[in-house]
Amino acid sequence: MTHDLTRRDVMKGAAGAAALAAASVPLQPAEAQGATVTGVVFEDRSGSGRRQPGDPGIAGVLVSNGREVTKTDASGRYTLPIDDETVIFVIKPTGYMVPVEPGTMLPRFYYIHQPKGTPADLNLRYRGIEPTGPLPASVDFALRKADERRAFDVLLFTDPQPESPVEVEFVRDDVVSALVGTKAAFGMTTGDLMFDDLSLYQRQNRIIGQIGVPWWNIPGNHDLNFEAPGTHYSRETFKRVFGPTSYAFEYGGALFLMLDNVEYLGTDPTRPRRDGKYQGHIGERQRAFIANVLAEQPADRLVVCAMHIPLRTYMNPDNWAVSTMDRGEFLKLIGERPCFSISGHTHTTEHHHFGAADGYAGATPHHHHVMTPCAARGGAGRSIIAASPAPTAATAAPTASTCSRSTATNTRRVSCRRRSAGRCASASTASSTATGASFIATCAWGRSSARRYRARACLRPSWWSTSSTAGLTPSSSTASAAATR
Repeated sequence: MTHDLTRRDVMKGAAGAAALAAASVPLQPAEAQGATVTGVVFEDRSGSGRRQPGDPGIAGVLVSNGREVTKTDASGRYTLPIDDETVIFVIKPTGYMVPVEPGTMLPRFYYIHQPKGTPADLNLRYRGIEPTGPLPASVDFALRKADERRAFDVLLFTDPQPESPVEVEFVRDDVVSALVGTKAAFGMTTGDLMFDDLSLYQRQNRIIGQIGVPWWNIPGNHDLNFEAPGTHYSRETFKRVFGPTSYAFEYGGALFLMLDNVEYLGTDPTRPRRDGKYQGHIGERQRAFIANVLAEQPADRLVVCAMHIPLRTYMNPDNWAVSTMDRGEFLKLIGERPCFSISGHTHTTEHHHFGAADGYAGATPHHHHVMTPCAARGGAGRSIIAASPAPTAATAAPTASTCSRSTATNTRRVSCRRRSAGRCASASTASSTATGASFIATCAWGRSSARRYRARACLRPSWWSTSSTAGLTPSSSTASAAATR
């Protein structure tokens, strides 16, 4: 089933369908066929990011080209197939950290091999990848040892969507300023980092970097290079800034799968921005990557999957502009593993529980949380995944979520609710008794009115603090200092 709806059309209440052209993927140059890349994953004892005498290789670390996954040998060396448009990346293991870029806190865990760069004849509006030149003799990855607790917080953003420098300031003032100095282990944004203007990436990255924790990102439909003829080349700007569009990392004994399930179907010259149609599709290559990563993981390891388009939405579960067409294949890949997944895109708060009829083989349903947007266009808020101590048998399974208002909180917010939508605290859990990792997802949200400046003060999340159970409680702390521009 194919559709002509963009996410903005859906949110305006539009409905309909049209035929979509299949996006073709060009073959890579013949000279690249059969080529391989090799390198060493090493312990960066000096902190320089470059291997120094005495820096040992690390055995058993996973490295991938986005499809195949290999494990480093006793000396830390890996070898993988490669073509002339490949991103090679290390899958950060528990107990280690990859380098982060000063100022933005973006993890640098990859190497882009694209000798000719982004094809100039695409005429992309936003700059793609410069020619990377010949493949180095050894593509090495640095890791530093890090203490990682089994109980940790994760900040979740989705769909900030600033469309202008002024709206980037809304993200800074409404959201980031209240999170500076957080004790969270890291943060992530599940797509639509921008609203089409990809030139704003760098400034927003610097602002989010002020929070002070590593920040992982995946793209959404508003992070596309619209001029691309299909999915191939539709992420050139995103790759230049953030690296691979789908990847994985471990933290605290849990595996995080970061997926790009926005399949672009090609530019539309009739539209002002040439933005074409898209559909929710994980695709064969990413499914192969998921299978290959999971094959190297213990069966009882907790898996947290992040994507932009929901696996399914109540808005229309069979509209592939807002739901994922190969969700059944994805759920089959997860198998019986303890798993929790999150998405954004539809600007709704939804909780779905998939069982055997949907392809999931786990003893308890797979919980999928569709998160409401955090930041400038749709509202301001935050989501937190908190890993609690090892659960008991009674709390080990994912539970049905609840959506209720806190009386104490509403007392503080009554004046705000006249200018913005009502608040809702929702919570859900996913856990693994074998690994001792248990995640509690808590989301605080509010939709701002058109008069954003009036709503800004009441949308600051600094009034809230998370509890170890669920829901939200008032916090006596004052607003944090605003992040630097």
